[in-house]
Amino acid sequence: MSQETKALIVAGIAAACVLVAYFIPTGVAWQRKHQSRRAIFILNLALGWTGLGWLVSIIWAFTGTSKEAAADIAIATSRPDNDTIACPKCAETIKRAARVCRFCGHEIA
Repeated sequence: MSQETKALIVAGIAAACVLVAYFIPTGVAWQRKHQSRRAIFILNLALGWTGLGWLVSIIWAFTGTSKEAAADIAIATSRPDNDTIACPKCAETIKRAARVCRFCGHEIA
C-alpha cells in the first residue's frame, strides 16, 4: 500500500469521526425523543460549525422534556381521583356522589 493510499484512509477515518462528533447533539435529541429534535437538527446542521451553535444544540438536546416524559406527566395529571367514577352510559368522569351525569343526563343508581 502506498503512502498516498494510507494518507487517504487516515483522512477518511478522521473525516468520519469529525462528522459523527458534529452530529452528536442531533443523535442525543433523537435518542431522547426530544420534542424539538427536528429544530435541534436544523440548528446543528446550519450553525454547528460555529462551535457556539454546536454548544447550544447539545445543551438544548440534553434539556427539556422528551416525548416519553411528557406523556408520563400527562398520564399522571389526568388520572381520576378516588372521588370520581366513569358514567356507565357516556364514560365521562363524574363525581362519585353525583346522581345525574352532567354530560349525558344519565341517572346514576
